[in-house]
Amino acid sequence: MDFRALFPKGSKTASPIEPLRPGQPFPLRLQADAASGKPIAVAVLSLYCSHCIEMLPELVAAVDRHRIPFVLVSNGSYQENENIAAYFKAPFPIVSVAEEELQSVYRVAQTPYFYLVQPEGIVADSFAAESGQEMADRWLRFGASRV
Repeated sequence: MDFRALFPKGSKTASPIEPLRPGQPFPLRLQADAASGKPIAVAVLSLYCSHCIEMLPELVAAVDRHRIPFVLVSNGSYQENENIAAYFKAPFPIVSVAEEELQSVYRVAQTPYFYLVQPEGIVADSFAAESGQEMADRWLRFGASRV
C-alpha cells in the first residue's frame, strides 16, 4: 500500500469564515425599539474562550453605563447562561446556541465578536473588540453618526 498516495503532501486550508456584512440580515430576531433608531449591540462569545469570560464584567458595566441595547449570544447551555446572568446581574438577554452555530450561523471565526444590528434586523457593522469599553465606544460612535 502506498501511504504517500493516501496522505499527499501539502496542507489543506479551511476556507476562511467571512463575518456577516453590513446590509445582510442578522440571523437572530431581536426585539428593538424601532422608533429610537439605535442599533442593538450583539456579542457572540464562547464559554471556552478565557478572554470572553474575563470580558463579561466589563461588558455588563459598559452596557449598563451607556444604556446600550444589547444581546449576548453564547455557546453555553441554557443553565450555564442562566448562571452567568444571575452571577453578573446581566441587564440583557443571553441566547444559547450550539457551538457549531457560532461559525455556521453567526459567521464568527474568533470570539469575542460583535455586531451592531439595526432595529429592522439588518447588520450595520461587525468587529472584534478587546474590551467592553471598546465595544461601547464603537456603539456610541455608530449611534451618533446615525442620529
